[in-house]
Amino acid sequence: MKQSLIVDLGTVDKETAARYPGAVEGMKLLKYDFVLVSELETAALRDQKSIEALGRLGLKVKIEDGLPIPELD
Repeated sequence: MKQSLIVDLGTVDKETAARYPGAVEGMKLLKYDFVLVSELETAALRDQKSIEALGRLGLKVKIEDGLPIPELD
């Protein structure tokens, strides 16, 4: 469990309860900001992690079109 995922629960106030149907003043409230990454960022991270994992196995590779290609010296 990551420490950054542990949050304190707040309490729904009068204003929030009025804004959201089904919310009752005094009930517990979870607020959390989610960050979504782009497809480009996801692909770059996946490629980086693949190179690192294969490197730990002693393989030198580059990634082309999402596939590992052996690097020849």
